Amino acid sequence: MFFLRSNPSDAAKEIAAAINTASQQGSVLWLLSGGSNIDLAVDIQKQLSDQKISVGLIDERFGAVGHSHSNWKQLIDAGFDFESVIAIPVLQGQNTKEEAASEYAAKLQDALTSANSVITIFGMGQDGHTSGILPNSPAVSSEDLVTAYTGPDYERVTTTFKLFPYINQAFLVSFGQSKREQIIKLETGADINIQPAQGLKEIPNLTVMYDADLEPNE
Repeated sequence: MFFLRSNPSDAAKEIAAAINTASQQGSVLWLLSGGSNIDLAVDIQKQLSDQKISVGLIDERFGAVGHSHSNWKQLIDAGFDFESVIAIPVLQGQNTKEEAASEYAAKLQDALTSANSVITIFGMGQDGHTSGILPNSPAVSSEDLVTAYTGPDYERVTTTFKLFPYINQAFLVSFGQSKREQIIKLETGADINIQPAQGLKEIPNLTVMYDADLEPNE
């Protein structure tokens, strides 16, 4: 795990460069997070030399296709062009979140197996969650690649820690003073049930990008 002081613009350039390098060597699966990293994903896509990569989500909020809280829909609204990539959406009109999780797990497993490189952008919430893995949620201990559960805010469909062995390069992008406490806790250590982002330490090639004016060990 490598901590890198940065800013959104420089982070986008570095991640885009990593994807461009990987795409020169073979097929790439790029997995996105939503929330505060949506604009980052749009900025990165504009800098890609090869748009024909596979793109999916690390988590989604269950509902009808195109519902207003959907990470996929919010990415589209922000300007992400899913028409120019090989898109792997989570929501495709399934009746239940469990059905959505099962179907996405199958598609994701195929994509993970066939990709030469898997590059993932994670975010981290003010409560220490990453992906859709909320503190003390069933997703923390799930043995499935993708799981579904009802959180305090949304019905969630999320990848789990079982995704991590497939990842070749990961970026945890977490900017803003509201994330300061969680960045410090990530470095010093915490119970994974309290701060699920601790699980990201399982990924060998992980870069943590945070505000340039914050030292994680302050």
